[in-house]
Amino acid sequence: MASTQPNIPCMHCTAKDFRGVSTLGHRILTNGLYEFVLIYTTPVVTKVNFTAGLSALDLSIIEARGNKSAKPTRDANCVVVFNDLSLLLEYVKPICGHDSELITKTGFDPNVQPQNAPIPDQPVITKVERGKESGTYKAFLQRRANKVEAPQAPSTHQKSNTFAIEITLTPDIDDSWVIILAGVKSNNLIFSKYTPLVKNYIRIYGRNASGQGQPSMIYSFIPE
Repeated sequence: MASTQPNIPCMHCTAKDFRGVSTLGHRILTNGLYEFVLIYTTPVVTKVNFTAGLSALDLSIIEARGNKSAKPTRDANCVVVFNDLSLLLEYVKPICGHDSELITKTGFDPNVQPQNAPIPDQPVITKVERGKESGTYKAFLQRRANKVEAPQAPSTHQKSNTFAIEITLTPDIDDSWVIILAGVKSNNLIFSKYTPLVKNYIRIYGRNASGQGQPSMIYSFIPE
């Protein structure tokens, strides 16, 4: 009997989700349909054009960090890559049929998702401010752009993630990093262990049942 929910390739991101679009684009480029040229012989978007659009998006994501004037360019580049992905999605559908192996080789996600959540994404620290309680500071992370718009597929859920903070005065010495907070949600990154009046360095990473994600880029601040 045929499945009532046959496998089909899906994107699981929106045109506003620049991180999701970039991640999917890199997967398709390096481990997807452009690599399986004997199966996907005539992509409707050439590899050269797709690479150029993805590179422009990645560069604009970096330039838009802390720079509001660069965000319109980032968002426009995201739409370009999203549209390319949409064209490629329609291209691979008839080739894949409902074959899960062929879908996997496209780089797109199948509509039937595994139940285990992926390891957390690399967080981005946006700022560190004084906490409400005396002697505390609070770290803030960049919010996920697709919190509302993204389909509620298990692979996009981040609700089970907790976070940890490490701190040091000598970021180049691996053994100097100390965990000062662990097992908290992203909106509760409040800590009181630091060295005042000098530059402190922190990094944050997420954890869930699948493992530990990549630490954030190092962020420095000088507590009073």
